[in-house]
Amino acid sequence: MSMFGTEAPKFVYHYGLVDEVAVDLDYAVVVVNDAESEYQEHISEIDRDREFVFRRTNRTVEIVVNAFKESDPTAKYNEICAYKGREVVLYLHRDGFPFALELTNEGVLPAPFVLKDVVPFFYETASYKDGLRLTFASVCAAGYGENIMVAISGLYDSEGIPLYDSDGKRLTAIS
Repeated sequence: MSMFGTEAPKFVYHYGLVDEVAVDLDYAVVVVNDAESEYQEHISEIDRDREFVFRRTNRTVEIVVNAFKESDPTAKYNEICAYKGREVVLYLHRDGFPFALELTNEGVLPAPFVLKDVVPFFYETASYKDGLRLTFASVCAAGYGENIMVAISGLYDSEGIPLYDSDGKRLTAIS
């Protein structure tokens, strides 16, 4: 296993709750993983020097699912479309860690993303095979998080299965 994982992407709806739903994106490729940092500019009124202060990093992730490889492409399309416009937790690799909120005082928590768009298309080849283009946008600042591996490692057992408390709620890294 690499540092970020090796398997296909997935997203989780109702993360951390008993009724959470994981949607595996088999046969998918991450085509865009853009981080856009926001800076606030301060201009000195005395000497007009500029200073830039980092505010946050927003992410846009675009994933192409090769729907023609699914046993039922229409069912996969309908399954994914059910979460359009909803907040989910995004994993670029299902055996890795999700994106994290860039928070220093509240610990490391999974960053919420919104599934903005689900666009069916076909490859312009002789066979015109089907595909799906998914666009996710972070709701708030999202990154790999400082020390995310250390903060989250206590939330999984040795086989990478999430741990739950006695109430059936998934453990999260709130300090």
